[in-house]
Amino acid sequence: MEWVVLLLLVPAILIPVVLLFGFAGCGAFLEVGAATPVIASATPLDPQTVEVRWTDPNTVPVSFEVERRKGSDAPGEPIALTASPLLDGALEAGTEYTYRVRAIRLSDGDLSPWSSEATIQTWSRAFSGGLAQNGSNASVTGDCIVQRLVPGTVGAHINLIGITVAAANGDLVLSRVTISRPALSGNDFDSDAPPKDVITSPVTVTAGTVAALPPVEFVVPIAEALLIAFDVGNPGNGRFVGGVPHTMYIKEAPPGSQIAEAGAQNRAGFQTRPNELWFIDAIDVATKWPPVS
Repeated sequence: MEWVVLLLLVPAILIPVVLLFGFAGCGAFLEVGAATPVIASATPLDPQTVEVRWTDPNTVPVSFEVERRKGSDAPGEPIALTASPLLDGALEAGTEYTYRVRAIRLSDGDLSPWSSEATIQTWSRAFSGGLAQNGSNASVTGDCIVQRLVPGTVGAHINLIGITVAAANGDLVLSRVTISRPALSGNDFDSDAPPKDVITSPVTVTAGTVAALPPVEFVVPIAEALLIAFDVGNPGNGRFVGGVPHTMYIKEAPPGSQIAEAGAQNRAGFQTRPNELWFIDAIDVATKWPPVS
């Protein structure tokens, strides 16, 4: 009788084992959900256009949905089904936009979670010196000029700066232009760190015109002044205006030579010219993502 019971129990044990093995084996063929894209950058190109780039971790064909939110408005607005990069146009100047992306698997329409958000601010005019319409002309060939702008000139929460310069009634050659924050001690025209280059090779601004220098990544706290330094080449027909709250510092070159101190952190021998603004016709600002330190 004991042998009969044993034979009956063996099939009962084998069946659950086989079933469990079957489920484990099938699990290897289950398809996981679509993977979340990762935003690599969001960059304002002009006052109306932003470029958004992301990486795709998926190993199967997918498309992407991009959502844009204006300011703090909610919810976001789906704006595109596209591949990276996205050029988003017809935007408003000086406006904050936030982007996020998700993947859509083509085989079954499965949606990934949304990516982390990237917030930018489109380009806008933060400061106008008005030199193209007003001001006086002077020759400063070979000199170095450091322009100190008062705190708050370009606003806050920005990390891209574009400087537009004006020539006088003759051509203006700029050999080097830098941007920096003022040092906490020392001279008012000294920089707190090695200045950030705007240009390092000569740029010629034709007489009576303005020229936009290449934008640079730079963060300016709203409570701090801003230094923009110019090494002037030959010819050096500068344009300036008085009666402003800003201060200009100048180091004059001996005839036939040139001062090269725009890139210097610590400077000496500069004369103070209060309430004057030189060269800077306008400053435009924007914010890119990821943030600039």
